[in-house]
Amino acid sequence: MSAHECDGAHQRVGSAHPASFYHQPPLPASASPASRRASRLDEAAGGREWAAAGLRAAPASRVQAPLVEGCVGWLECRVLSEPDVQRKYDLFIAEVVAAWVEDSVWKDGGWDFSAGDEYRPIHHLAGGVFFATGERMQAHKPEGTKK
Repeated sequence: MSAHECDGAHQRVGSAHPASFYHQPPLPASASPASRRASRLDEAAGGREWAAAGLRAAPASRVQAPLVEGCVGWLECRVLSEPDVQRKYDLFIAEVVAAWVEDSVWKDGGWDFSAGDEYRPIHHLAGGVFFATGERMQAHKPEGTKK
């Protein structure tokens, strides 16, 4: 889940297909069903929806939308105005304006969830199916390829 601002509205995005659009500057993209866009953080934070899910809000540093306490990483994003892309593809492109990660899960420049199951994030696949992040593996590059 990410918290972001779009046209002054505070929104949460629980997207099925987040992706990195560019690395410099960091621009994540997220496909979000139209029915989910109507769910606003400013209405839900501190409301029944968050309480029922056991979520607690924490203040963000660069955007007004709150962060979710207890996560292993946070991104604060500002949605870039791309009305044609948003309308045609239900795709939102955002600029990361602040980011943090828990020290216990960030080692040697990458994610490491060996500290315990309580640090393993869950991911939504589809239709109410989730999975927890598993063991870290390194892919081997074939000989003769560049770094």
